[in-house]
Amino acid sequence: ARLANILGGVIQGATGAVDGQTSTLFGTSNEIFVTNARPVLLCRARMPSVVTTSKFEIGFGDAAGQMVNVKATPTSTGTDYAVIIRDTNDDTTISLIVDGTTPAVASVDFGAATATFTTNTFYTFMLALNEENAAYAWMDGVFAAAQRGNGPDDAITLAPTVTLVTRAAANRTFDVDYIKVVCNRTVF
Repeated sequence: ARLANILGGVIQGATGAVDGQTSTLFGTSNEIFVTNARPVLLCRARMPSVVTTSKFEIGFGDAAGQMVNVKATPTSTGTDYAVIIRDTNDDTTISLIVDGTTPAVASVDFGAATATFTTNTFYTFMLALNEENAAYAWMDGVFAAAQRGNGPDDAITLAPTVTLVTRAAANRTFDVDYIKVVCNRTVF
């Protein structure tokens, strides 16, 4: 990641120009969030140049890298996670995908009011988790999706994660304006 030269600054991830290459921001040494402390992640991001042939994941994960292996099925690379995802290898729909050690991977597409993702437009994503293994997602302040019962397990520590993947032999970039994460100081 690098600091892009724009007013206020953003962190910019670049994939490189080989199909499947990634750029990931992950709190590697600070996996400090658990679902039963009800964490909430707020992230403002955009793809400044091209949104085609790409994949992004924004949310909570238990390890660095891609959490979702295949969006269409879905299948997981991560063990415990909840991410907002868009993957053009499947379609252009934004979805919420969750997985827990015990519950199975589950996916739900965002509603029509939050389905559009275009070039050089900042979007604000919000993801909230709770002790009932539920995940709730918003896009630009509009409720977009919920997945109840299949999310990350309570005892697993998570960190915020943002991952971008190129789906072509072309570099893709992702600008993150901010990531804010808050949670309760005690667990439920």
